[in-house]
Amino acid sequence: MKRGLTHIFGGPVLSGLLSSVSFTSDLSQQAKQQTISKLSAFSVEEYVFEDVAKKVSAQLQSEFDAGKFSQCQDSESFAKG
Repeated sequence: MKRGLTHIFGGPVLSGLLSSVSFTSDLSQQAKQQTISKLSAFSVEEYVFEDVAKKVSAQLQSEFDAGKFSQCQDSESFAKG
């Protein structure tokens, strides 16, 4: 069953994705990229509107490439973006 964005980007789904990446107090660029990649893949697979999920995924990657998340040093600040 496909899911809504609120279900994918909030609550237990996002927590599960974040827990699969090893975080320390100093969040690495690699950990951030892994999280964005996993979140993007999961949203494309599970979100009911695949085209929207692809656009959201592309936007997240674009923001990462532009350095939007470079100042995020821990998982909480990264999750807030």
